[in-house]
Amino acid sequence: MKELFRSKHIRPEAYKILLDKEFGAEWVSWEPETLRSEISRVFGVNVTEEVDNKISALRVLLTTPHFYVDASAFENIVLAMNDLFVDPNILQIASPEEIVYALKIIDPVSPHKQSFGKEIVAYVNVACKQVGLLKYPAELAFAQPAYTGDLAALIGKIEPKQADPGRIDQTDAVQVQSFKLYQIQEYVAAKMSMMNPASFEASSR
Repeated sequence: MKELFRSKHIRPEAYKILLDKEFGAEWVSWEPETLRSEISRVFGVNVTEEVDNKISALRVLLTTPHFYVDASAFENIVLAMNDLFVDPNILQIASPEEIVYALKIIDPVSPHKQSFGKEIVAYVNVACKQVGLLKYPAELAFAQPAYTGDLAALIGKIEPKQADPGRIDQTDAVQVQSFKLYQIQEYVAAKMSMMNPASFEASSR
């Protein structure tokens, strides 16, 4: 059980199940210091920074709709779910693959699901544009710009496709974009495969 609070790649709902069972639903209203202290007392383990960030992100998800409307909250939660460093005082811009992965693991636990607001759409656009992505993954379709003419026709040809990076024709937009989408899929698949089923089961006991 201690490993849940020392490991990466743990599903957020695993923490919810365990903390609800041990402390009741009121833990979400506790101060972070109080929760860390109680976890240490009950489970005999000090929470790592990554896990602390993930639990804090989970608390925001469970108690507010900020993830869907506030770009700062969105970014911090995405980074935390990817087990990455979170600094609320700076803008880090998560990558498209990090956003897609976060959306996948957040979906089962979020009680405030709603359409993403303008701030989040703008944030996702920036994240995709900074890596030169024209066609967004299906999970980010809510932010996909509307194209017309030749560009719309080009977008229609782009699908995730594996390729040897050294053999991609960099002048062929379809090849380049299709490989970008494939890399996003691969990142998400790799992260999902790192999830520890035994740890999730342990939280349910």
